Amino acid sequence: MFKFLKGKTTLSIDPVIVDPDFYNVNIATTVTYDLNATIKTPTELMATVQGAILDYNEEHLDDFSSDLRYSRLLSAIANSDVSIVSNDTTVLMTKKLYPLLGTKASYSFNFSNELKSPDGEEAIVFSSPFEWKTGATTYNVYLEDDGAGKMRIVTVDLQNNKVVLWDKIGTVNYTTGQVSVADLIVQSYFGTSLNIYATLEHADVETNNNQILTIDASDIQVTVNGIRV
Repeated sequence: MFKFLKGKTTLSIDPVIVDPDFYNVNIATTVTYDLNATIKTPTELMATVQGAILDYNEEHLDDFSSDLRYSRLLSAIANSDVSIVSNDTTVLMTKKLYPLLGTKASYSFNFSNELKSPDGEEAIVFSSPFEWKTGATTYNVYLEDDGAGKMRIVTVDLQNNKVVLWDKIGTVNYTTGQVSVADLIVQSYFGTSLNIYATLEHADVETNNNQILTIDASDIQVTVNGIRV
């Protein structure tokens, strides 16, 4: 009898805890609206659109296996007010870093989406500005890819010309979205995080494994243009 029960006993299941890997979505939208169809001020309409985007985040994102569907986002913006005629919306996938100031650190993360193919005109992966020191001089700089798979540190001179200060501080794989930065010392950064932005090949933003997408209010830029239809 014991042997029979032993063979039928339910196996124990050990839970596996997965740490979430958070990524943000930066959204810039220019909304065209009919002045004759609303009494809202531009500021009020901007707040309405921002609220619709945050509602989209609450309903469709901020959880495991939740992808951003670009068409649904556009619909959420378009349907946020009856006066809206159209919207032109761009999306950047964003990784937020929190460097320990003055300390050398390396970073490796994966956007897990195919990145836009480099065209030689603008960076595909780039950062928000931060302060970086070489020798006795501190520069206001940012990270960007060079279009050939290398990450570099650049600044802008007084004539608004781009100057490369360090030509290889990391790498980027445009096919997989993998980004690595080595031995970076950040003296200070602006805002609450150092942001790494990526332009994707496709409009939808998809997640993989333990990734979670979210949209913060600080990630949203809304511009409104009024016309009379």
